[in-house]
Amino acid sequence: MALGAVALYARTVGFGWVYDDQLDVVRNTFVQSFTYLPQMFTTTAWTGAEAENYLYRPLVLLSYAVNYQLSALAAWSYHLTNILVHAGVSVLVVRVGRLWGLSATAAGLGGLLFAVHPVHVEAVAAVFGRKDGLMALFTLAMVLLHRKALARGRWFAVLPVVAYACAMLSKEAGIVGLALVALLDWRLGPDRGRLIRSQRAGGLYLAYLITFLVYLLVRTTVAGGIGVAETSYLDNPLVAAAPAARFGTALAVIGRGVALLAVPLTLSPDYSFDAIPVVQSVFDLRFLTTVAFLSLLGWAFAVPRFRRSVVALGILWYAITLFPTSNLLMLVGTIFAERLLYLPSVAFCLLVATGLVWVAERRRPAALAAAVALVAALSVQTLRYSSAWRDDISLFRWAVASVPHSTKAHHKLGEELLRAGHLGEAIRELERALAIAPENQYAAATLAVAEQRIAERYGPSTGAGDDPPTDPNVLAVLAQRSGDRGDLALAEAQFTAALAADSLHPRSLAGLGAIALLQSDTARALRYLERAAAQDLAPASAWFNLGRVHLARGEAPQAVWALRRFVVLAGPRYPQQVEWANRTLAALGDR
Repeated sequence: MALGAVALYARTVGFGWVYDDQLDVVRNTFVQSFTYLPQMFTTTAWTGAEAENYLYRPLVLLSYAVNYQLSALAAWSYHLTNILVHAGVSVLVVRVGRLWGLSATAAGLGGLLFAVHPVHVEAVAAVFGRKDGLMALFTLAMVLLHRKALARGRWFAVLPVVAYACAMLSKEAGIVGLALVALLDWRLGPDRGRLIRSQRAGGLYLAYLITFLVYLLVRTTVAGGIGVAETSYLDNPLVAAAPAARFGTALAVIGRGVALLAVPLTLSPDYSFDAIPVVQSVFDLRFLTTVAFLSLLGWAFAVPRFRRSVVALGILWYAITLFPTSNLLMLVGTIFAERLLYLPSVAFCLLVATGLVWVAERRRPAALAAAVALVAALSVQTLRYSSAWRDDISLFRWAVASVPHSTKAHHKLGEELLRAGHLGEAIRELERALAIAPENQYAAATLAVAEQRIAERYGPSTGAGDDPPTDPNVLAVLAQRSGDRGDLALAEAQFTAALAADSLHPRSLAGLGAIALLQSDTARALRYLERAAAQDLAPASAWFNLGRVHLARGEAPQAVWALRRFVVLAGPRYPQQVEWANRTLAALGDR
């Protein structure tokens, strides 16, 4: 299992820093010296990067500090450590399978499926994913050491308690360790009454409880509370959802996680607004499917034979490990992330392996072929997806292809393209981010920087010097600036040049429509603006001017529709126009 995990992820050793690696390691001064050891345990995770948050992961910071002593900010040792942690977890999955009573074949196959499953790529290929790997490593170690401590006592009793503390100090979800050992004691113990009366077991559980309470006290003192503070709806849309919508969406997301484990095709590093739309109706297919699935499980648990089966044990493991990050009890920092499935997937992989072995006992050739095909397919997808994590541009290109309605994915890709000097592509992605979430002020600020870079590079002229622009996004920015200076002829020429490169370019169509409206040519303005509004990325200005044209033509219903769309898309960037639109809508009787 370990060699399989290492071989599959070996090439990630040569990868660089991506996404949150900057705040976790690169800009975090606390990882650069062991003299910061007290600060690691008394501040939140990004304090060393001068970015306050609610995360308390001192053991992860300590592991980064060890890496820093080995390779400074050369990323290879950090990636190698992640691979070794994943290999260790894969081995422990086999041991957990044996603890469940699975055969060596089923447990081994379960460990192999865990080692190669592509849903784990984020936790392994990204340095910042280490928190999930370490948390799982120590949680599984606690589960296994607990059984030894019950059997042998003495100093063995210290080991699972230390593992429990390490799991929580790696990531908050490590608190589930106590529930997992209780589950296994209750399900696998030969004599529950004897377990309850056992002083050794009582002492262990008391030690776990004290460790848990001390952790909560320390974390509350350092992070200012237990829950998530000031999470933006752009990161977790459930922050702004009504209670019923929040609960329904959280259930739907549970279903999405199970589906992703079963068929890991549309993987993504980001699921922020609006990658997973909030459930607004009980008739939402995602909600109905999940409720039907959970109802089926509830019916199965009513059968005594099923409750005693390893399948029931696996389902309970999955539920316990997923619950803290499910948004059912309290909101977390994200609506969903693949790394959150790292520990729950232990149960999934072991149950799938159990099913394949069960079939093998009846139809050996078919089951063997299925197992080989499954491992091969998962490995290929892991290799494909892990390649996206080599740099930020590759990562966010993958993200926008997988979740095209995520504002953060488009914003981050635009940000990285801007940093790489790809101005036209950056403009396009940033405009897409704002079309999805007009309130995304980070994307708006980055777009302003990109437009300023274009203005500085090409100046107030047509840009027909040594390096004339040909990208329609660049031409449209230059045309907008020309229009702002009052040079409508130049603006019209630049917008027209942009349309020559892309006949459906929304910003250029909207710009030509605005110029025609200024020239009182409402018929021509209407043609351009209707073409602009028909595009998925139609700018808010197109709808605003379209509403004005319909008003001028006395077409009130069409004006109402256009101004409504403008108000939705405008966000905070057009306050005066939004105020005018709202007054106009009120005057037209639209409430």
